[in-house]
Amino acid sequence: PLTPMREMVVNHARRLLSINAHILGLATPQPESQIIRIGVPGDYVAPQLPWTLAEFKTRWPDVKFAVRNGVSQMLREELRQGLLDLVIGLSATPSLDARQQWSEQLVWVRGPRIPFFQDERIPLVSYGEECIFHRAAVEALQKAGRLHDTVYISASTTGLAAAISAGLGVMALARSRTGVPGLTIWEDAPLPKLPEVSCGIFIRDGGDRTALE
Repeated sequence: PLTPMREMVVNHARRLLSINAHILGLATPQPESQIIRIGVPGDYVAPQLPWTLAEFKTRWPDVKFAVRNGVSQMLREELRQGLLDLVIGLSATPSLDARQQWSEQLVWVRGPRIPFFQDERIPLVSYGEECIFHRAAVEALQKAGRLHDTVYISASTTGLAAAISAGLGVMALARSRTGVPGLTIWEDAPLPKLPEVSCGIFIRDGGDRTALE
């Protein structure tokens, strides 16, 4: 059995060792958390992505995210350069290198006020000329011999919905994204049928891909 004096010395030594270990822990560089850089086209997945990431965080609490918007083609190029880790991209045809892939049917949408087609020119509302929805709409109209004018461009679905609700024009949009207030699918529109587009999830090559997979 330890004498009171020796027991006091032993306890004091233990406290010193504990303090020393704590100091060493502070001085030793800690491994950085993994950051997954995600690129998404506009607000195409805006309603679902935050909830998906929040659920993922419950299983991978040490993984962080950096999400930004862009044009699918540009995002895919940055993925190849290693500037992004995961991209959700849209394309006119299926991609062989997609990790997951599905099809989206495009539809014409309008607001409560049906737009007036002056001189049979179709007024288009869109995210811009680089957007695959816009390109699909223009190509469908050209194949049908219909003229068009791009009357309103915005990066926000809310802004586009306001323009459509005001009757400024029509828009091509994925059917799954037509639940925005102010948008109505124009099922019997006097316009050419729109095609399907392919949506894929792409991940970078190399490195630690456990969390990405």
